[in-house]
Parts: sequence; structure tokens; C-alpha cells
Amino acid sequence: MRRFCWIVLLPSSLPFSVIRRLAVLTSIQATLIAANEASMKQAKSASDAAKRLMDERDKVKKEGDDKDESEKATSDEVTNKLNAAKQELQKTREDLRKAQLDMDAMRKQAESINREYDRLLKEHAQLQAKLEMSEDGKKDD
Repeated sequence: MRRFCWIVLLPSSLPFSVIRRLAVLTSIQATLIAANEASMKQAKSASDAAKRLMDERDKVKKEGDDKDESEKATSDEVTNKLNAAKQELQKTREDLRKAQLDMDAMRKQAESINREYDRLLKEHAQLQAKLEMSEDGKKDD
């Protein structure tokens, strides 16, 4: 009879154990679903953060490239301006040298003209003196 009891008890306890098992499985499933949703949100958040970081890296790299290009362009521009300034400086130095040579030549010419003027002035004075002597000599006669 015991067997019979177990058989009789088994079908009567079956719905309870099935319901209990369903409740446990439902609870586990709910926990798994919540964990899955949390993992999905975390993965999405991490994915968004990674994408944002990659975009920022690309932006910084592009700005760096732009800066490199800008710095290169600026460097080329500065180099061109420097070369132009060097050429202008060289031309100015050459012009200054020519102007100094011209000034030296004009100074020498002016000194020469001054000496010639002084010589002519002395010669004129001598001739004036001779003229006055000859006029004085004629007056005396």
C-alpha cells in the first residue's frame, strides 16, 4: 500500500512541484533578462563611448594633420618671407655700398673742386696783384 500511496501522492504533489519549478525558472529567466538588458545597455554605452573616443581621436588627428599642414604652410610661408627679406637685405646692402661709393666719389670730387677753386682764387689774386702793379707802374710813368 505504500506504493500505492506514493503513486497517489505523486500525482497530487506533481502540480505543486511543477508550479514551484515554473516559478523558479520564471524567476531565473527574469534575472537573466534583467542581466541581459543591463549588459546590453552597458555594451551600448561602451560602444557609444568607444565611438565617441574614436571620433575625437580622428578629429584630433585631423586637426593635427591640419596643424601639420597649417604649420607646414606657415613654415613655408615664413621661409618664403625670410628668403624674400634676405634678398631685400642683400639688395639694400648692395645699394648702400653703391651709395657709399658714390658719396666717397662725390666727396673726393668736392675736395678736388675746392682745391682747384682755392688754386684759381690764388692765381686770380696774383693776377690782380700783377695787374694793379702794372697799372700802378703805368700811372707812375
